[in-house]
Amino acid sequence: MIQALQQRSDADLAQIAALEYEYLPLLEFVAQPVALNQILAGSPDFFVKIICDAFAPASGAKEPITDDRKLRARLGYQVLQSMRTVPGFSGGLDDLEHLRSWISEVRNLAKKADIADIADQQIGQVLAYAPADADDGAWPTKKIRDLIQELAADKIENGIMISRFNQRGAFRKNLYDGGNQERDLARQYRDWAAAAKNWPRMKILLERIAEDWDLHAKRADTETRLDQIRYS
Repeated sequence: MIQALQQRSDADLAQIAALEYEYLPLLEFVAQPVALNQILAGSPDFFVKIICDAFAPASGAKEPITDDRKLRARLGYQVLQSMRTVPGFSGGLDDLEHLRSWISEVRNLAKKADIADIADQQIGQVLAYAPADADDGAWPTKKIRDLIQELAADKIENGIMISRFNQRGAFRKNLYDGGNQERDLARQYRDWAAAAKNWPRMKILLERIAEDWDLHAKRADTETRLDQIRYS
């Protein structure tokens, strides 16, 4: 039903978003919350409100732990994890000024709400869904590389790393495959880092991600060797 409504031009975006929010645990497995993503991408205030629902302020001050509070925290976290729309870069758009303005407003509101660090991390997790560049084919697009260089924000870059790792999702391996898949991922990120040589922060970030995949490859190799000993 929700997928059908998402395709209709005469459906109210806010009403679809309300349905997506209510049925978010189910949508996780069958569809994307398109309307929610659009509203989050267009409303820094709503984005920060959801972060406040999902996380406590840096000061440690907490609301009473009620059933309603726990539900808002759980759903808020799911909403943030479901956001795969980069403001200004969805539907074929390429609007860096919109994204820059959205990030600036989110950071200003987050500072007032005492959630600046976690908001930066969430911004990074959103930026992790940026498109690849149409010219050199490397990830991310050059405008996002410019933005990362401009922001120079460690927490945002950490958020990108977390999200790019999680984007792998579920995966399958052949028996005794070891870390081959992880080494392929490390190689891909190093290729992208080479393409980003004119953006020092982006280059370093991509190299860090590659190094992280190298570590996962070594762990997978070790596990495979232990399995070979165990089952031989």
